[in-house]
Amino acid sequence: ARPTQQLSRSLDALAFSMSPSASHPLVPLASWVAGAGVIAYLATHSLGLFPVLTLTDRKSWAWEITAFGFFLKVAQDNRKKVADLYWAKALVCNAIAAFGGGFLAPMIVGRTPVPLMEETFVWMVVVTWYITHNIPHFSDFLGEVLREGPGRTMLSIFFGIFKTQQIVGAVELASKA
Repeated sequence: ARPTQQLSRSLDALAFSMSPSASHPLVPLASWVAGAGVIAYLATHSLGLFPVLTLTDRKSWAWEITAFGFFLKVAQDNRKKVADLYWAKALVCNAIAAFGGGFLAPMIVGRTPVPLMEETFVWMVVVTWYITHNIPHFSDFLGEVLREGPGRTMLSIFFGIFKTQQIVGAVELASKA
């Protein structure tokens, strides 16, 4: 029973070290690595800053990275609010938090809401919800990375770009009505 107890204590120590109450020593490094990795990828695979910021760059995965970052931020922001809800209701609440007026504005002018026209949104909402709610140690660590330094800046940029793109898309859709 002794090796089992040692393993159990080691796992408990690891879980404690990755909990949000104890800042993990790798958080600053992971934050810098994540930020540098995304910048390096976009610098080598994109057509330039303007296409990335307007999400018109189809060469790189800028749109997908930005959208995933946006959904990850929404899921992390709503994690505690929906923690006690049934999983399906929590998933729907995350989707509503992510799109909000993106449903209402097009419906008012008799158009299909943008989130229903883009199937990529569905799997991104599900994957980010699953990561945030069902992989607790990874989610806690990720939450810390995204709250500090470059990770926070990168996520804020993703959030701003994607939200602006959603608003502009809704206005364009409404102007065509």
